[in-house]
Amino acid sequence: MNVNVLLEDDFPPEDDDQPRIRPSIYLAELMLADAIPPAMQRDLTRKRSIVIILEAPSKGWFELLQTSVRFDFRPAELITREEKLNKNAALTQNHALRTSIEVGHSLVAMVTDAETQLSPELIAAADYRVRIPCPTNAQLKATLRAFYGNKRIGKLPPDIGTKLHASVIFSAMRPGENAGRAVARLTELDRRIRLGLASNSSDASRPSLSELTGYGAAKDWGLALARDLQAYRRGEIAWAELSTAALLHGAPGTGKTLFAGALARSCSIPFITTSLGQLFASTDGYLSSLIKALDQIFKSAREQAPSVLFIDEIDAIPNRASLDSRHRQYWSSLVTHLLKLLDEARHGVIVVAATNMISHLDTALTRAGRLELHFEIKPPTANELIGVFRFHLASRLSEPELIALAQLAQGSTGADIAFRSKVAISDARRADRPLTFQDVAAQFLKDDVDGADLRRIAIHEAGHAVAALALGRHVDHASTVSTGVRAGGILTDGVGGIGTRQRLDDQVVIMLAGRAAEILMLGEGSSGCHVDLALATTYACAIHGSFGLGAALLQRAPANDAARALADPRFREQIEAELHILDERCMKLLSDHRRQLMDIADALEQRRTLSGDELRKLFACPPRNSPPSTARSSGSSIAGRSTTQLALASSPSTRRPMTPGAAASSLCSTATSSCGASCCSTSMSSSALSSWIGDADTPGCAGAMMPSARHH
Repeated sequence: MNVNVLLEDDFPPEDDDQPRIRPSIYLAELMLADAIPPAMQRDLTRKRSIVIILEAPSKGWFELLQTSVRFDFRPAELITREEKLNKNAALTQNHALRTSIEVGHSLVAMVTDAETQLSPELIAAADYRVRIPCPTNAQLKATLRAFYGNKRIGKLPPDIGTKLHASVIFSAMRPGENAGRAVARLTELDRRIRLGLASNSSDASRPSLSELTGYGAAKDWGLALARDLQAYRRGEIAWAELSTAALLHGAPGTGKTLFAGALARSCSIPFITTSLGQLFASTDGYLSSLIKALDQIFKSAREQAPSVLFIDEIDAIPNRASLDSRHRQYWSSLVTHLLKLLDEARHGVIVVAATNMISHLDTALTRAGRLELHFEIKPPTANELIGVFRFHLASRLSEPELIALAQLAQGSTGADIAFRSKVAISDARRADRPLTFQDVAAQFLKDDVDGADLRRIAIHEAGHAVAALALGRHVDHASTVSTGVRAGGILTDGVGGIGTRQRLDDQVVIMLAGRAAEILMLGEGSSGCHVDLALATTYACAIHGSFGLGAALLQRAPANDAARALADPRFREQIEAELHILDERCMKLLSDHRRQLMDIADALEQRRTLSGDELRKLFACPPRNSPPSTARSSGSSIAGRSTTQLALASSPSTRRPMTPGAAASSLCSTATSSCGASCCSTSMSSSALSSWIGDADTPGCAGAMMPSARHH
């Protein structure tokens, strides 16, 4: 192919004052010439009858390349298609294939995705199938030289041809200017499109995947996809070879939206986000309006392809199996249409959906070919928390201070940390001073819990921790720091493995242990135990009504909805009796470990959070010489104890509550000794029951003390 001859013969300039080439045609010719293999060029030169499939890198380049293909491959028959194949199009393509070969002509099919736009017969008959990559920087520089006459061209942004739409690239090359102005304009366009992509997130400083801490298998998938997308742009692999659909599930605030945005940034592609709530807010709520809005979202994603389409809170689309007859027709139509759109969006669009309750999803959404990859996004581990704080605060605080904050924030989500860090930074800025450790720590301790309530919370969480450790469970941490509506919590490894009757009974005992500890040490329980009771009841119902581990084999309900069997009075009485039996076992277990219960409660009250290593050390400590403390009233003062590394040593009569600032300073001062080591070595795991008991607030969370009504 002679580029200069083609341009001068077929596209002569309108007058001698204008450039002698058109950059769009020149670049298209370079892209074609570099993509066509030598054997295909020889067959074309010898005028052999061959069948060729050309795949444009995107719709933006399709029209441009199509113009050049019409001239370069004449007199071959040309088929072009941008839409998905239908029956009439398949018949037309097969007819063109047959007639072209019969008369000895070549046939060229120009598409963006052969698998979805061409008939199987035409694909099978193809002698050559060529994917044309996006323009390289070398091709862009050659175009600039030819257009402006410059021999030397300045440095272009990396892979600029893969990031910008064809029309945007050529808008930078203007007659009457020089190559330097064009390069500067392309550099500015690259900067602006990066900022534009970031601004689609609520946080303009959104990290890339490589900057994210944690995320496990989901991050591995995202990084691999970013690499594969680059290979696709270079024409090395087809889009069908990419893994382009995933479902993120996990507790609220764990960073699912952040991950999707980071994926788009790592891939340098547009980020489109939606949710059912947004669709309802932007329409009148009628079915036809919702379907049109869904169509528009998917159309926008296809027009900006390659792109990431993020569907948040997809569990708001109900499971058709759970619908009653009154609502089935409305929702079934919407679900069916969404499934159709997901099937049609396989080329050029990376679909990522998020849910807090994966068990509530329609099974058709999660099957292979749709949202086929499932990644659980868990709260950050101790090590990962340090990385999260480092991302938000590294330039402002020292590494030991970040380690101390990570210990204080155990159990917090990435969203918690981002929000509280922003508030602390804002407070320091308004005070016209640098950010300090105490500014950030105070955000995690600012829960308005008085001494009596804090003592109760510490005993409650200590009860969960002692029961879990006594029953051989791994405990990641315990905390009395408020996160959301919880006033504290511990994280365990849940049931672990296959849920036998013994393991599940043990899990119920651990859930009941917070309430039992309050009764044992303070004389009565509190309303903050209601979440524990709800989870314990759900597990007990699943044991006897779903798993066949009780006296009956009949499954009354699925495990994630086992509590509905409580409508049967006899079953309700059975569960009540079972819970009382396990509660008595729990009380005996804590009574046998009263000393450990007190030690852990004292340390939690003083330190506010303890790592798994610290908990295990306290649990393993031999009894001290002094007898165990008697039950205290809810108004007793805070008690602190100290060993070499953990808590404080003082007489019960002289103990005082620590202020947030004092607690923060104490925490920071020990962060580089025992705290830093244990914080860095602890890892978090989740409950095997998360797939069974789908409605549990936090899989693997043995219990959480809820604040009283005035703290909500």
